[in-house]
Amino acid sequence: MKKLILISLLFVLGACHTSIETHFNKYNVSVTGPKGWKVTEEDLEGEGYSVSIEKEGFSSSGLVTITWINVLVVEEEFIDLFIEEFKESIFIKIDENDFTPPYDSKYNNYNCKTVDYSFSLMGIKHQGKIHSFQTAKKTFIILLQEANEDHDKNLSGFRTIETSLKCS
Repeated sequence: MKKLILISLLFVLGACHTSIETHFNKYNVSVTGPKGWKVTEEDLEGEGYSVSIEKEGFSSSGLVTITWINVLVVEEEFIDLFIEEFKESIFIKIDENDFTPPYDSKYNNYNCKTVDYSFSLMGIKHQGKIHSFQTAKKTFIILLQEANEDHDKNLSGFRTIETSLKCS
């Protein structure tokens, strides 16, 4: 019985733990992961890189993924590749009508092409944006996604990530 109580207590304490603010800085790209958000990264076999920043917690839904490739690609074409991946996903049901046409916008100080999208996951409505822009030698995709009900909770974290992003 004592062992069960100890395991339960450790689980609860572990679930209450939030990470510290994390700084990513590689390949002339830097970004800050806010406190309570987990940063993971993946090398795309020398072709590019991906950094995911996900809000921690079992019922949290905030996600920002920053992916770049080391070549220049027309932003709309890069967005189309991501949309095709979404449509082929076995985890979410999403189709062409769930995406807006690309429009001009800004992410931090970068001029972007942007697409908004929505879908339902396990009965919970989600929303997101896909931003794409270029620097001198790279093409970027910034994917933001969250449950609609978590929008207000994620605003501060999304803002921290956006304003800290520096790319060259």
